[in-house]
Amino acid sequence: MTGGQSGPVFLGTAAFAVPILEALAASRHRPSLVVTRIDSKAGRGLRKSMTPVAEAAGALGLPVVKTARPSGLDCIPEGCTLAVSAAFGLWLPESFINRFGMGVLNVHPSLLPRLRGPCPIERAILGGDRRTGISFMLTDSGWDTGPVVSAFPTPIHPGEDSGMLSARLAGLAAREIGGVIDGYLSGQLEPVPQSGGATRAEKLTDEEARLDWSRPADELLRTIRAFAPSPGARTVFRGRLLKVLSAAESNRSIPPGTLSHSDGILLAGCGQGSIELLRLQPESRKAMEARAFIAGYRPVPGETLG
Repeated sequence: MTGGQSGPVFLGTAAFAVPILEALAASRHRPSLVVTRIDSKAGRGLRKSMTPVAEAAGALGLPVVKTARPSGLDCIPEGCTLAVSAAFGLWLPESFINRFGMGVLNVHPSLLPRLRGPCPIERAILGGDRRTGISFMLTDSGWDTGPVVSAFPTPIHPGEDSGMLSARLAGLAAREIGGVIDGYLSGQLEPVPQSGGATRAEKLTDEEARLDWSRPADELLRTIRAFAPSPGARTVFRGRLLKVLSAAESNRSIPPGTLSHSDGILLAGCGQGSIELLRLQPESRKAMEARAFIAGYRPVPGETLG
């Protein structure tokens, strides 16, 4: 911002928000404050782990406030014209939004009003969408229902999983964020109410992660891509959990759920067609390539997945 105004407040938590924060920090819209979720506890010793945004903000020398609930936003000082949010993960009270004369500009990874909600990237892949994009919208009291300032479509590439698409959309948002803020603050970009058929992108469920080998190959491939790289699509092998982290199309005809391998290539039959299993993670083991899985587990021809 210019004219002596302080930079925007930035609200973010997940890795998706990091490139956007870094782009702002390198621009004339350098954030005056970064707000993120509190440290989480993970691992055997329940060690505290900072959010990706907290780590990035520290590396950029930006002041950070951490909160676990919307009420924690009350401590944020007033006087800033604009806030920018991306993958923050907390609902923003209307009283907080109203602190900013130009509102809260949210970065949402879909073409609104399609795929409002917490999992638009995964839902786009799972649903077989051929394109998605980034929407810069003004936050209101609803869930992703505010007017759109600008949107940037992009195709979903064949074989692209949720991790790949998330990184690419974050990069797209980072490239465009400065220009969008400039256009919005100058009045060149006018917020437009959302129109068209709205859809929801609810959280993914454990049941959706289960691979039903009676389903067609293309459907199973979408499931694998939607759940990759984490938490991973799931099946059962020899009575234990087996995650399928990466797979590709195959033209072989194999009975549903049946394994077949030759020359380091591991195939699984589907209700229609088959898929090549590329990367797997057996229960309590590290992820491995198919060739290592074959060498270590020696699946018997005709052995099945459940």
